[in-house]
Amino acid sequence: IELHSPDSTSIPVRIGNIKGTQGLLEIIRRGGRLGLITVNDTEINLTYDENHISNLQETIGKATVTKQLINQSENSIPSLPQPTGTTDERVRISVQDARVQINGPWTKTPWKSTAIEVEAVLNQYNDGTKEWSLTPVTILDHAQLNPSVAAGVLAYAAPILANTTRASGEFSLVINEARWINGQTKTATIDGNLTLHAVDVGPGPMVAKIIEALPGELPIPPTIRLAESSEVHFRKSGRYIRHEGLAFGIPLKASANRLDITSEGTVGIDDRSIDLTLSLPIPDSLPTDRPLFAALAGKSIKVSVEGTLDDPQLKLDASLKRTAAEVATDFVRELNNKRSQKNLDAAASENSATQEQIPSSPSRDASMKNPESQKDTKEKEGHAKKLDQLKGLLPTEISDDPTTDAVIDAVGGLLDEVAKRRAEREQMKSKENPEKPQQDRPARRFLRKILDAVDDETPDNTADKSN
Repeated sequence: IELHSPDSTSIPVRIGNIKGTQGLLEIIRRGGRLGLITVNDTEINLTYDENHISNLQETIGKATVTKQLINQSENSIPSLPQPTGTTDERVRISVQDARVQINGPWTKTPWKSTAIEVEAVLNQYNDGTKEWSLTPVTILDHAQLNPSVAAGVLAYAAPILANTTRASGEFSLVINEARWINGQTKTATIDGNLTLHAVDVGPGPMVAKIIEALPGELPIPPTIRLAESSEVHFRKSGRYIRHEGLAFGIPLKASANRLDITSEGTVGIDDRSIDLTLSLPIPDSLPTDRPLFAALAGKSIKVSVEGTLDDPQLKLDASLKRTAAEVATDFVRELNNKRSQKNLDAAASENSATQEQIPSSPSRDASMKNPESQKDTKEKEGHAKKLDQLKGLLPTEISDDPTTDAVIDAVGGLLDEVAKRRAEREQMKSKENPEKPQQDRPARRFLRKILDAVDDETPDNTADKSN
């Protein structure tokens, strides 16, 4: 049995033979139950064009979707309702020795699978509903990875693989559950795990956008390494695939260091739309003698990614604001916990020690006598005013806490110190040794971005400039 494409230049599906175990009279006697049907030697040859349309899609006449659908959040992807009542097995189809070949514009080398075996069952329930289901199965075990299968198929469950032109390593694919109402394949729910074994891929559009957003002017690496045996859990519902657990690393300038990033979110099957959340960890190695650095250490910046697999758009500013609010909230709560455990004298002493961490500002008298001091004072007041916008992002019980003002002041002083040191580094740039590692520099620049992000789109900024 062959299924030809409209132009007869390719055969997307070829089936060697189909065998049944029951004759016509037995089928009639059993009320139309077909029993076991075996499908042997199936070949599926998929060829994708530049628009990610396969020859099989063209053959069956499915219209392509060009208008981008609305990005779907986790809560908007419902699971297929589980039918209730006793089941009546109508037919069981066993596919033996099936093989898949995938071609695409990403590489001249096609991807070929090993032998695949799956089993599908059609059950009828008491209410008359007929539902197909697959028995849990390992579709592929340590199969070879190349750009054709990575960009053509796996990118919907692991978006980091989208449009990659280089891919090496192995992957395994396990289907835990697959169900769909008979005649309604679009409503299919598929749950499974994609394991990527020591996979290296050439960076696609998403990696390029992430590197552009990072501080330090990092070069785009020739390849990136996904986490060893990274297990991605995915679930298809409707026309979207949701994933979680995808982890990959971006090399940093410091030797043997990399930024490990995790990804979760949804990808549209028809329009390739994406609604992802990336978690970028802040290093634990920040200086522990600074309270605010200590509050930042170990946290993660949540970055939203929208758009499509071909044109991802990072929403970094909003993510930085959320992180800044979380840091301030945790810092205030930590101070309150310490204050509740000690007497007032100890709390006052601890508060004094915290103030020592804040860069001191000239006294009011000195500021009045020194024009430069007056200028510095105004700049610090401006920073404090901008940072006060953080209060709007904090929980009510935190923003109303008197300790919050001290934290905001500390953040403002730290911003001044960071800006001052950054200016000094720029002046001494020609004298610095370029080979000397600056491992804490990305962390300080991340902090700078977090603080600056609070100012974005704030009307007060415009008013300050006009004054």
